[in-house]
Amino acid sequence: MTFFMEKAMTVPPIPRGALIRAVMLCAVMGHVSACLPAHSGMATPAEVAARPGVTLVRLTHDITGEADGSETLSEATQAALQHFLTSQRVGYGDVLYLDTGGGLPIARQAMILEFLADRGIRYGGPGTYGPAPETGAARLYVERYRLDTPACPNWQAELSAERSNNESAHFGCATTVTLARMTANPHHLVAGTATDSAAVDVRAARAITTLQQELSGGNGGSFLSSLFGGGPGRR
Repeated sequence: MTFFMEKAMTVPPIPRGALIRAVMLCAVMGHVSACLPAHSGMATPAEVAARPGVTLVRLTHDITGEADGSETLSEATQAALQHFLTSQRVGYGDVLYLDTGGGLPIARQAMILEFLADRGIRYGGPGTYGPAPETGAARLYVERYRLDTPACPNWQAELSAERSNNESAHFGCATTVTLARMTANPHHLVAGTATDSAAVDVRAARAITTLQQELSGGNGGSFLSSLFGGGPGRR
């Protein structure tokens, strides 16, 4: 019978100096890791500050009654209203509300709304956001959403010494701001839009088809005139 005996392996002793250095290194690294903020995956205050924001703004314009008490809009009233709309650049994305205070004649109210409709401005309906206007007067509110963007880039020192290959606090700030500025109506960044993109595509396709049919039939002038305001004999 043959017996096999394994030779016991001996581990060489660790030098005392190396052991002390290893213990001190572990203690230092443990202290440093305890001081570093834990990466939770949630947005830090710096990341939140680097995001675009949307602010609701309301502008007002008082439409006073006429000196002679008439219900029609005088030239001076129309000029003042037009100056307000032009100076505030009222246009796409803005919504107008009218506060009549309950004392504005229906005919005058209709003239104001017609004045706004002729300029393609969206009317949101009656609105009361402040003190009621005087009797015979009306207050026009312009509601718009303003885009507030942070300053990019911001190369300030990082608040943490994270070394796990994570993005910096301001990573992608410039890209996010650029995409936000490409939005025609900042309100869509908050509530989105209810526009049916499929319906828009269908209308665009129909317009192209109509143009192709009229051009192939030698009658493309009528379609182009409807787009650019031209007419027979226009040069």
